[in-house]
Amino acid sequence: MAFAKFAVLLVGMQIALGGWTSTNYAALACPDFPTCQEQWLPTLNVADAFHVVRELGKTAEGDMIDLPALTAIHLSHRIGAVMVLLGLSALAFACFRSRVAGVEAGGL
Repeated sequence: MAFAKFAVLLVGMQIALGGWTSTNYAALACPDFPTCQEQWLPTLNVADAFHVVRELGKTAEGDMIDLPALTAIHLSHRIGAVMVLLGLSALAFACFRSRVAGVEAGGL
């Protein structure tokens, strides 16, 4: 049961990251997949990417948020998606292996 709560927490965090990506207009920071800007690890600016108390689309100083910060936001959303995939897959596997009646069907 604790593992299911953790999976719900992962999904909630991914939804929040998706909202942060959208409100900061970071969706187009990485136009290609699976790379980002044709690089596996592009330049990131994590310091300006996750200031919560600021005007959206701007840094804490009021400047427009730069591409490396938008890239950090976008890549965090991609990494979160991988974590959700792994977490939900593990939960489904655990439910499938469970011998409790009704839980096995929930894993499928």
